Amino acid sequence: MASIYTDIHIQGGLQNVSLQIGDIVYKLDGETLVMIGPLQAIFDTGVLRIENVNNVTLSSEDFLMFAKDVAINNNSLTGYYAKVEMENTSTDQIELFALSSEATHSSK
Repeated sequence: MASIYTDIHIQGGLQNVSLQIGDIVYKLDGETLVMIGPLQAIFDTGVLRIENVNNVTLSSEDFLMFAKDVAINNNSLTGYYAKVEMENTSTDQIELFALSSEATHSSK
């Protein structure tokens, strides 16, 4: 079966910089989320190309959202150590009250 691709033009350009190729795009249909499919390409012209695996019909009034694949986009640090470099580019005096992280051992 051939893949069906849907191109969506985002008027005014893409505002959410965290959207990336491989994210799963959904459409809100009433109170139900309908999966459209994975994002295949993001073009400079503001066009998103989605593999429309469920052949979902889209209109300009639809509310779209996306989710990341948790196998690819892990939220925690992985490994034995982390190196952090911070820089204050402000000319005003600032104070850092706390810095924290969560780390997961990558192997044991």
